[in-house]
Amino acid sequence: MPVPDTSLTWLVVGADRLRSAVRRPPEWQIVELACPVDALTPAVDDSQLYLFDAVSCPAVRSRTLNQDGTVLAEAMHSPAELLRQGTNTPIGLLRPTADGVRLYLRVDSCADRHRFIRVPGAPSPRQGAVRALFAAADEHFLKVNNHLCYQVKSLPDIELEHKFTLVDNPDVSRLARDTFELADSGGLPGWLVQFREGIQFWDFMNHVYAIEQPTADAGYVSFIPTTDGR
Repeated sequence: MPVPDTSLTWLVVGADRLRSAVRRPPEWQIVELACPVDALTPAVDDSQLYLFDAVSCPAVRSRTLNQDGTVLAEAMHSPAELLRQGTNTPIGLLRPTADGVRLYLRVDSCADRHRFIRVPGAPSPRQGAVRALFAAADEHFLKVNNHLCYQVKSLPDIELEHKFTLVDNPDVSRLARDTFELADSGGLPGWLVQFREGIQFWDFMNHVYAIEQPTADAGYVSFIPTTDGR
């Protein structure tokens, strides 16, 4: 059995109507582009989310397939140029693994950058992976196409924040930027940078009270005045 080439990820591009079972015709074509993995962030395997930068990806080999999986043509394509033609849109990613390919569906795009989310379940066999990708889009269309409305809290009744005490007087802008870039590059495993959410700065009038006793409960409690003066 041939060893899968995990140095490449196949980007699936096609007409926008292919993303919908209602609009998908019985006969269709897509283009698969063999993009290098360094075109994706974060630079880790099996990530929940990937961000693909079409502009930074050079021209790569591609192949046009029909609904039966028959290869109709092979060529070299620039992902950014291909995606600007007609009604072409990113549909998904096929990430090779030792036992098939992981499927990812596109959930958002902004300025030639496209975000993909992993489809639940086991990897798909390479043969028929595009059909499996379409089947996943049909099954999960509400969550994929409305992902911001379907975010689920792990602890519905609890909000947790990580707070850091800064010593001396650091440049908070530089610190925020460096942390953002570190997370975006995969340097903080398990952390995801929210797409299209840049660095934000918030100032609050914050009243902090130290809790010293009992020792088991040592910490602080913080109160922030609300906009209605309460």
